[in-house]
Amino acid sequence: MMYPLLLLRKEIDEGHKTLIGGKASALWKMYSSGLRVPNFLVLTTAAYERFVDINGLRGRITLEFTRKSFDEMRWEEIWDTSLRIRNMFSRATMPPELGQLIISATKETFGNSALVVRSSAKGEDSANTSFAGLHASYVNIREANSLLEHVKLVWASLWSDAALMYRQELGLDIEQSSMAVIVQELVNGERSGIMFTASPQDPGEMIVEAVHGLNKGLVDGEVEPDRWTIERTSGNMKEHRAPPARDMAVLSDNKGTYLGPLSLNKRSFPPLSDDEVHEVCAMGFKIEQMFGSAQDIEWTIRADTLFLLQARPVTTFVDKDSNRQWYLSLTRSLSNLQQLKEQIEQELVPAMARTAEELEGSDLTALKDGELAAEIKNRQDIFNKWKGAYWEHFIPFAHGMRLFGQVYNDVIKPEDPYEFMELLKGVDLMSLRRNRELAELADMMKRSSSGYLEDVASEFNERFSSYLTRWGSGDDGTDVAGLKELLGHIGDIAAIPGRSGKTDVDHLDRSFLDRFEGEEKKKAEELLELARASYRMRDDDNIYLDRIEGQLKHVLHEGLARLRTRGIDWEIEPKEIMAALVHEDHVPEKRGSEIPARDVRSRVHIRQIQGQPASKGIVSGMARVIRSQSDLFKMQKGEVLICDAIEPSMTFVVPLASGIVERRGGMLIHGAIIAREYGIPCVTGIPDVTGIIDTGDMITVDGYLGIIVIQRADVS
Repeated sequence: MMYPLLLLRKEIDEGHKTLIGGKASALWKMYSSGLRVPNFLVLTTAAYERFVDINGLRGRITLEFTRKSFDEMRWEEIWDTSLRIRNMFSRATMPPELGQLIISATKETFGNSALVVRSSAKGEDSANTSFAGLHASYVNIREANSLLEHVKLVWASLWSDAALMYRQELGLDIEQSSMAVIVQELVNGERSGIMFTASPQDPGEMIVEAVHGLNKGLVDGEVEPDRWTIERTSGNMKEHRAPPARDMAVLSDNKGTYLGPLSLNKRSFPPLSDDEVHEVCAMGFKIEQMFGSAQDIEWTIRADTLFLLQARPVTTFVDKDSNRQWYLSLTRSLSNLQQLKEQIEQELVPAMARTAEELEGSDLTALKDGELAAEIKNRQDIFNKWKGAYWEHFIPFAHGMRLFGQVYNDVIKPEDPYEFMELLKGVDLMSLRRNRELAELADMMKRSSSGYLEDVASEFNERFSSYLTRWGSGDDGTDVAGLKELLGHIGDIAAIPGRSGKTDVDHLDRSFLDRFEGEEKKKAEELLELARASYRMRDDDNIYLDRIEGQLKHVLHEGLARLRTRGIDWEIEPKEIMAALVHEDHVPEKRGSEIPARDVRSRVHIRQIQGQPASKGIVSGMARVIRSQSDLFKMQKGEVLICDAIEPSMTFVVPLASGIVERRGGMLIHGAIIAREYGIPCVTGIPDVTGIIDTGDMITVDGYLGIIVIQRADVS
């Protein structure tokens, strides 16, 4: 059966609901009931299917979900998957007959009017599910080519990271998902807003939010609205909360919107009068009765005429065990990220550095046992505080890279979806500075061992001690001895980054920025600057936090050393260390010994595994599996580093590796960033990789496709 690829508003009927998606179905129902909605047409799910099949995307999308079980993916891996799929859509070609159909229909329907392009996926905005904010909408689209490009981006948003997580939560079949697209006349509203006919927090209340200008600023979170709370039963206004300052989104001359100035009169008064708030509420009740459930409605007013832009059911689906709400908070606007950058660089980082310095200045040996126990608790609290700040502020700041990568790929459409990372490399990462210090120490150690520079040995010891203190290392005597041994026989521990070849970054930089003009170019420059700061901080923040954690390890090491004098020489939890220090007669229970990883690993010969490509290149070498800290110091130049995750304290061995394979996944993790800086092929996101591979296995790492080929050391 042939399904229509495009439907005009007047052509839609009840039988088309599965073809036009939830948002378009609601829009059509309001229109057919006589309510005022802007003119629109719908590209059906059949158009999406045609586009996907002609471009061969279905199999490529399916392949993305065979790399790893979706419920095992970290947030970085989900974004990587979404990024690759989005780039597939961006680079794919619109079939000529479909493109011509879209252009001719929109020209005939809307003339030269500015347009809005909105998503309308299957299952979107149903009674039980709401994909609010998870799929893309684009405002003020004018040219034919721009329209086709934005249709592709709306289709691609079916595979956005946030939308994928929501589908996983709801148990929807990701691979069977499909997307219709609404093309709608843009109403250049003077006042706009949203309303909930029943508040998700209190069903007995209605909520109205309004701004001057377009809804774009409100929906994107860039303009804070006036907010009214109304009692549903009586209609009485319970509260009007005004924002600290009023702003508004207005149409740009070519495409999109920007924040424009408000007149003094508009800044001084809310967008709606009390009577208008009640009129909006009355319209909301009418729409609620039409659909039979509480509604979340988007509206705008032009020349005192109310237009309904969309309506969706108010859903209260919340999975208490889900991290989706936190994950959604990672998506920030450019202005929000710029504010976050200022807070991190001017407040948080200096405070973390001061905290580490204060802890480093403490003489733990002078403390009595009870005082030492109190200091353990104090440092635990300090570390937990900064770990919380790390997740609340530093992790969201990583979105600066994500935002830049999305804009870069949409504009440039590179073959390599990670090409944008080349523009971010080369900043002065703390990890690289630390490795350069190690290189200098290695050189000093060689000179002091030559026998004719006695003063160098003294300087080496002083600088080595300073290194351990400043970088939060050396919490264990074995680690210090191992690091010294490594320095003694490996001179190029801090090899120069970028050994795999240089990219013409200046050319990429110019190619990107030259696509913009005027204010748009200024924004692009700001975005690139922000992305570089985000890239640097994504690596540096680990070291700032590691430095504080190192001081917690120091105090625990001191506590363990004292307990060993009492014959307590087994592994103990921090709370047991504190208890034994406070009470001399307290003897912690011995923990059961664990079976070494090698003894429990599967002996099935897995020849090939697939993960996330994180740093391009192909290399073969002998595997060095890191299952404990002591394994680090056995690393030999040219081996492939296999580990759970490269922590900041492990960075010193990275220049020795010919390739890197990690269990933890994603382009934005510490190990992937360092691998790219050194030009080392890297694959991440492989579950149980330290159990699948063993030291001595011959490994081929394909950083382009994310594939690992394994030849067992004991298999001929």
